[in-house]
Amino acid sequence: DNNSYSKEALEGDLETLRSFYMDRGYADFRWDDAQVQISPDKKDIFITIGITEGDLYSISNVRLAGRTIVPEQELRGLILAQPGQIFSQRVLSQSEQLMSARLGLDGYAFAQIRAAPELNRDTKEVDVTFFVDPQNRVYVRRVNFNGADSVNDEVFRREMRQLDGGYLSNALVDRSQLFLQRLPYVEAVEHETTPVPGSADQVDVDFEITEGLPGQFGSSLGFSEA
Repeated sequence: DNNSYSKEALEGDLETLRSFYMDRGYADFRWDDAQVQISPDKKDIFITIGITEGDLYSISNVRLAGRTIVPEQELRGLILAQPGQIFSQRVLSQSEQLMSARLGLDGYAFAQIRAAPELNRDTKEVDVTFFVDPQNRVYVRRVNFNGADSVNDEVFRREMRQLDGGYLSNALVDRSQLFLQRLPYVEAVEHETTPVPGSADQVDVDFEITEGLPGQFGSSLGFSEA
């Protein structure tokens, strides 16, 4: 039924179309209108999308602004967008994620990184400024284990890399989840970070554990397009 008309699907396609152009240098791309018409026999729908591609833009300058917290040179090393490159919104988003992950290693788990491109339509160039807002440093009040009634908490705590009282590190939480998942009597693990009521800098980390059958053997298989 993917040929049936859906307003929501069309809106999603328009965003996909915009991303396609924005990732390939057309920083000024826009879609002007989308006309939907029904055929006289009311059996078919015709969709006409008017677009303005705009010009191809390259990056002229990249800046950092805000409170960097960690050494600025480290953050600059994580910026994939460089002067002279063709503009790409995807590359900006990837740079935001890398810098956010780096701040998360030092406890700034809710850091906000925002790339703000400024277009120069005369030179067809883009100045990009990354605004860094680390927010508060966040600490873990308590690590909790839910769903595993037949296993003592101490067994799970031996696998923890994220500890109670330490600052929250997304990387350590992910690594802890991986080590829990490797236990022979654990079938699945999920985690959730919950803010502590009344505290701006404390969270609880809750691991939801699904136990496996005693003696059950578990494995995982991964593959890539290569």
